[in-house]
Amino acid sequence: MPLPDQQKQKKHAQGSCPTRPRIRCVIFDLDDTLYDCFGQRVRVTHRYAAQAMVQAGLNAGVEAVYRARMRAFRQDPMLRHIDAEVSRRFRAEDPEAVSRAAREAYFNCPVGKLTLFPGSLPLLRFLAKRGVRNFIVSFGEPATQHAKVKALGLDREPSIEKIYLADRGNVLTKEAAFRKIQRRTGLGR
Repeated sequence: MPLPDQQKQKKHAQGSCPTRPRIRCVIFDLDDTLYDCFGQRVRVTHRYAAQAMVQAGLNAGVEAVYRARMRAFRQDPMLRHIDAEVSRRFRAEDPEAVSRAAREAYFNCPVGKLTLFPGSLPLLRFLAKRGVRNFIVSFGEPATQHAKVKALGLDREPSIEKIYLADRGNVLTKEAAFRKIQRRTGLGR
């Protein structure tokens, strides 16, 4: 005769015993987690930033600046490294102004059409169906992040409980968004 714990395990394995999911909340990032930001946005945003650098007075053509940005990106993807490297390479008269223009362009590049990874929606829906609360926390320029969320259709997706967009001005940081989710769900206390 099976022991009580073995009976519970057998019922659970058969699906007849409703249990609380072990994972009750998942927080997803947006870029390169739910969609291919690198493939769909990075080159476009760096080209946009290259144009801004040239307009801000960098003495080079847009294509040369774009190629230099992508080379610097492969060395280190941090924008401060990329902007400094490109400004140094083309001997910018005012590197700070050129970098500032590049960052503004990079974070405000028009969004256009975007496509989720093939497994993103099925995963979100699978988790939600099993009682897992799904959240998205992403960082960037709020208007651009909203446009990406809308282009991906995530603003209308019922399997996502809430989307928090952390911003460069630190009006909402990622840490603050995590605390809001913690308070909202009552988890992690």
